[in-house]
Formats: sequence, C-alpha cells, structure tokens
Amino acid sequence: MSDEVGGSKSPRQVAAERVAFEHLVMVRLHLEALIGKAGQSGDASFSSRSIVALRHAFVDVRMVIEELMLLSVSAHKDAGEDVAKSLRKVYQADKKMARLRAINPRFFPDAIEVVPTDDADVDGRFVRVECEYLSEEEAKSYYNRCGAKLHASWQQMSAESYFEERQALSRFIELTSRLLDTFEIDISGQGYIMLGHLNLGEAGPPSLFFARKE
Repeated sequence: MSDEVGGSKSPRQVAAERVAFEHLVMVRLHLEALIGKAGQSGDASFSSRSIVALRHAFVDVRMVIEELMLLSVSAHKDAGEDVAKSLRKVYQADKKMARLRAINPRFFPDAIEVVPTDDADVDGRFVRVECEYLSEEEAKSYYNRCGAKLHASWQQMSAESYFEERQALSRFIELTSRLLDTFEIDISGQGYIMLGHLNLGEAGPPSLFFARKE
C-alpha cells in the first residue's frame, strides 16, 4: 500500500483506504487463481473433469467482479454492508450495477496510463488508455455468464461450448489485467479517488494512492 495511507488522515479515512486495499488484494488473488486454472487446463481435453474445472474458474470471475463492485463503496461502511447483502439476493448484473451507480456514479474503474509532459516539474500525467480493457458492459455480460455456468443443467455442455467458454475466460483475464494495470476509481461517490496498480505477477502487494477531487 502507498505510504500515504495513514499519515495525518482521520481514522475514518484510514479505515476506508484499508477496506479498499483489502478488496483489491482479493481481486488480485482471484485473478491469479483464474490465471493458474487457465494455465493448468491449457492442454486439457474435453471431459467431465474439465467441465468442473471450468465451473471453478467462473467462480473466480464472479468474485473478481463482486470485489470490484464493493471496491466502489469502500468509503461507505453502511453502503458496503447493503451492497454485500444485495449481491446475495439480486441475481441480475444490471440491477446490481444500477444500485451501485445510484450510490456512486463512478463506481466502475477507469484504466489509465502515465504519459510524459513538457512541464519540467511534472513527471507525467494520467490519461485514459486507448487499448481495450474490461468495461462496465462487459463486466455485466461476464457476470450474467457466470450465473448461467454456476447452475447444474439437464443438458450436458458440448465440446464446442466448452472451448468457447475457455476462450471467454482467456479474454476476461486479458481485459481485467489491463483495466487494473493502472486505474482510478472513486471509492466514495464524492470525489475520493483511489489510483492504483494491481502489480499482477509481482512479488509485492498492489500499490495504492489516494487523492481528493473537487
């Protein structure tokens, strides 16, 4: 975590930033688990066992998205508890994200990058990235996809569907990794911005920095 966390901040600010950090750690751990599962099944043939492994992978997808949802209300203890309960009761991603948007219009992270400036006193400035990354709409689509995959069905999955879902998982990993490589998110709905690096695949923890935007 950034050295800025703590310092002269109020206990409430420190607690909110700690909660945000813990959500991001869980995002990273679930994403790492998902990458591990994708690697292990890279050469797997289609079988009942590989279908079960696929289901396990979709659990991680769902948890990554839910942790991102909770990240957006880190500064609101009551809202966080309410959203957590909602995640258990409401199944449609559209309804869950509409609820979050009502609490925090900037609830979904934005991917950013640092670019050089001509100002000698400024190392760089943040801009939104041009390349593709996980969007709110794609997160909704993946979340709904998880719901369909995490229920038993009267009809067994076909080999064609299995390999299509494997490709979808690979795409989720790629898009989410880019989103969280360098990102910003309002954790309050009132301009309390968290900027971070997930530091995926590195030994150290995620890096977080906090700032106020008027």
